Amino acid sequence: MGNDSEPVDDTPLVPARRMTRTPRRFLRTVRAIVDAVAFNVDLVVIDTPPINLSVEAAQVAAITDGVIVIVRPRITTHEALEFTLDRLDRVDARVLGVIMNDAEMPFGLL
Repeated sequence: MGNDSEPVDDTPLVPARRMTRTPRRFLRTVRAIVDAVAFNVDLVVIDTPPINLSVEAAQVAAITDGVIVIVRPRITTHEALEFTLDRLDRVDARVLGVIMNDAEMPFGLL
């Protein structure tokens, strides 16, 4: 696997930059990046901070075709997940699904 600025399996990556001080400028930058690369690829993935920690994450979710929510057992609380889903609903984001990271698999399942 490459570092943050090298393509992995010919997948173009745009490394994160510092957040701008104004949310509007940040959102314009995200839209410009997506518009610039979208015609060359089938899928654009935007990784944001948790939505309960970042106003910008909700704004990005609102301009996407869909959102995948990532949770962790014993770390993501039920209340945090409810808050996240509620905030996504308020910006009319389309939730495509939920991924559980670091889940323990029962022995012998795989």
